[in-house]
Formats: sequence, C-alpha cells, structure tokens
Amino acid sequence: MISPGMSSISSICRCLGLALFFLPICAAAQEARARQSETRKVTGSFGGATKRDYWAVEDAKEREKLPLYKIIPAASQDELTPANGYPKPETFLTWHRSHGDNGGMRYSALDQVNLQNVTNLQQAWIYHSGDGSNNLQCNPIVVHDLMIAPTPGNFMVGIKADNGTELWRFKPEGRPAFR
Repeated sequence: MISPGMSSISSICRCLGLALFFLPICAAAQEARARQSETRKVTGSFGGATKRDYWAVEDAKEREKLPLYKIIPAASQDELTPANGYPKPETFLTWHRSHGDNGGMRYSALDQVNLQNVTNLQQAWIYHSGDGSNNLQCNPIVVHDLMIAPTPGNFMVGIKADNGTELWRFKPEGRPAFR
C-alpha cells in the first residue's frame, strides 16, 4: 500500500522487492524536488530575490490599481510587414493541379465568367466513359485543349476539352491508388 508521505516510485519499488537498488535513487529524486520547491518559494517567478510564495494568489490591492482594460491601437501602415509577392498573380491564371495551386486555394483570377454573365452559361457537352457502373467525381487535368481524367472502370482518358470527344484511353497496370 502506498503511504501518503512516500513517492509512488519508491512504493512500487518496495512492493516489487527492488528497494535495495531503487530506494537511494528515489530518495535523491525526492530531495531534488524538495530543493526545487524551496527555490521557487525563495526566488519568485522571475528569479528575483523575493520572499513570497511562487504559487500564492496575487495581491488583490495591487490588482485593483490596474485598469479594467487597455486599448492597444492598430499598427499604422508603415509598421506593417510589406507583402512578399507570394502568391504571384499569374499563379491564379492557370489551374495546373487539383484545387488550383500547390496550396489548394481553389481560387482563379480568371474573369471571363463573372456575376453578370454566369446565368448565360450553357452545358457544352457530357462525357460518358461507358466502362463502369459507378459514379466518379474528380478534378481533371487540363493541358491546352486536352482534358485528362480517370474513369469508373480504372482507365485514364484524354478528352478534347472543347467538344468532349475521347482522344485516347489508357489502362494502367496494377492496383489503383487509394487514399
């Protein structure tokens, strides 16, 4: 049984019959903790030579002297860190990988479609791979006028982006990648 004044390590050592080996180590650890506690009481929280207890509650009278709140003004324009030029504006003119860029921003600076003409958009084409019964959603890769995308049947296809015509089909060997 662990006695209240004894550390749990020394109690475990004694219960296991290891007292002869570990007891001096446990006693040294207890002495070190006691010295550390005394040091906290003598030196205070910032290492100064104060006599107050480190863990004591702060003085209520000193607390009353402090203002209820303090307004800190915002930084002026010349105090702000200047922009580092990242990301470059041309980054958002291409969609060179999934979600747009290396940071996955999902943002495009292209302005051909905007709030005034978005309602005038019409569906140009639909592509059906015809090789699987599952549904597949993906972000295709578009290079110039070629759209590259996976199919539900685990093929990769090259589709003509302006009219949806399949240009080529490739079946990778091996198992498809999974997340």
